[in-house]
Amino acid sequence: MKRTNRVSGVYPRKLYRFFDQEKYAAAFLRGQLRIWQQARYADALLASRTDDREGTSHYVKGGVEHHGSFTNQIFVLCCSLPGVDIVRLKEKFGIWVIVIHNPVELAIDLDCYLNGDGTKPGIQIVGAEVEYTKGLEVPKDTIKQRLVELALTQKAKSYQEECEFRYCLVDMSHRGSMESIDIDFGTPLTYAEMLT
Repeated sequence: MKRTNRVSGVYPRKLYRFFDQEKYAAAFLRGQLRIWQQARYADALLASRTDDREGTSHYVKGGVEHHGSFTNQIFVLCCSLPGVDIVRLKEKFGIWVIVIHNPVELAIDLDCYLNGDGTKPGIQIVGAEVEYTKGLEVPKDTIKQRLVELALTQKAKSYQEECEFRYCLVDMSHRGSMESIDIDFGTPLTYAEMLT
């Protein structure tokens, strides 16, 4: 199958992914990933990873409050951008840290795995930095598309230390409710390694 780039977003040069168990970090390096539905991160059972307003946008424009969400299922693979306080996030999320040296390659791999040749509606891969603007005023000239995307990428300012970047997987196929998407590329991720 020919690899094509159907992914969207702006990707950094590298990313960090934190794990609380070594076996999950090792599986990631082997090309085995579980990507959870965005709504899961609003679950209070996740303790420090919980955001009860996850998956919704909330902003003020021209003095009027706005809220929004997607009707499609959204799945997110959360990472952190360079410049994050690695020591602090190890305390918060886990001591096993994977460095992804080519984030756009991971997005293309996800697209090829999930969508094959792209002839049927599938899952749109969108890479985006999280904005820590939930509940805040947005500039009056913010374009409509950007406001729609906030449901994928907006969190409260209290999460800013995470310097989060997300692979957002938007299910356009309406294949029915799923809790997660399990990926097995069948080959190790040559562009990722364990941080030592």
